[in-house]
Amino acid sequence: MSEIREIFKKIHILREDLNRLIKSNQGDLADPQILEASKKLDLVLNEYNRMIENKIKNT
Repeated sequence: MSEIREIFKKIHILREDLNRLIKSNQGDLADPQILEASKKLDLVLNEYNRMIENKIKNT
């Protein structure tokens, strides 16, 4: 269960970072920094989804 908590923490931090970047760039979603932050968040969300799928399969 601690793995899931760690991923939740990562997701929370990455979402905050992404939102902060969006606000500081006046919502320009094509900004390279925003795109990079979004990709990082996507990777962690994908990791979370894989973990959940594995837990479902193993129960």
